[in-house]
Amino acid sequence: MRVLALVAGFLAAGLLVLATFSTAEARTCRVHGKKAPDLVILTEGTYLKFTGKCSLVRSVVKGRVAIRNVGEAPAKLLVASPLIKVFDATRRNMKDADRKLNRLQPRETQTTRVAIGRLQSKKGYKGLRRFIVMADPFRKIEECNERNNTQYVWVRVNCK
Repeated sequence: MRVLALVAGFLAAGLLVLATFSTAEARTCRVHGKKAPDLVILTEGTYLKFTGKCSLVRSVVKGRVAIRNVGEAPAKLLVASPLIKVFDATRRNMKDADRKLNRLQPRETQTTRVAIGRLQSKKGYKGLRRFIVMADPFRKIEECNERNNTQYVWVRVNCK
């Protein structure tokens, strides 16, 4: 009896993992009848953390951002616009925008390091801060779903 319960539990867990995995795979994605890309920020590969340094010359928050093209077509090459942008929701000057040459094929994942903020004044930058992580922030890539390009990450900062 225990063996049957254990097997049923493993099967249920396997189906849950399979359902979760399939949502990150390529999906039918069309814009004006043509195959299109769809950029998604991956929660499991995206993190931000307080560096412990509140300096006028060093980054206050560092981390990684992972994005994936879950659409059917490649995301076109962006030269003059960033593919990823991260910024503090209340202090827009605390930001990092990736401007390197990049192009994402269908089902391809890209991970980028980010370094946010060189403080102009150390006063008052403390507490729980909400950072906004965006893929294709200026909407240069025509995607089938523009609503899944933003993720919020909370970071506790302690600059006195």
